[in-house]
Amino acid sequence: MTTRRNWTEGEVTEALSLYLRLPFGKFHSGTPQIIRMAERIGRTPSAVAMKLSNLAALDDTLPQRGLGNLSEMDR
Repeated sequence: MTTRRNWTEGEVTEALSLYLRLPFGKFHSGTPQIIRMAERIGRTPSAVAMKLSNLAALDDTLPQRGLGNLSEMDR
């Protein structure tokens, strides 16, 4: 069983940077940029993809909605 840990401000900032570079349709665990970021920060590609989808929920410019499981840090 893996231990869950909260995202740090630096990790969320890095995720936001990636969010701004990837199209919405690429927010999945098979995307190479997501895999590389996950390896760098010690998270799974699925966790990074989920974080990008959570950030999408805050993006009023998207016609689609991201996930709604936002943390205070995401906001």
